[in-house]
Amino acid sequence: MSSFDWMFVFVTSGCSAETHTAAMQTPAGTMRAIGVSSHEEACAVAARAAEAGEVDFIELCGDFGPEGCEQVLEAVGHRVPVGYVTYFPDEMEKLLRVVG
Repeated sequence: MSSFDWMFVFVTSGCSAETHTAAMQTPAGTMRAIGVSSHEEACAVAARAAEAGEVDFIELCGDFGPEGCEQVLEAVGHRVPVGYVTYFPDEMEKLLRVVG
């Protein structure tokens, strides 16, 4: 198995990529989790990481949806794959009860 590095970006009010970040070394490579306060901040973080060659792919929280995912794809210049988390409809109802 080859090694690869990726990041997971989530949006939460009050988060900042400067302080809300963690890295985990896995058998497959390094995974970084980064909290941001907006899609715009996510685009900037993703663009810097892709430009620097720090990530092989990027995963986004479901809050991004297809439009937010497309914004990040544009920000990284389509240099790395970008995807986002989705939930089945019944699971989304449960999630919304938790996060409101």
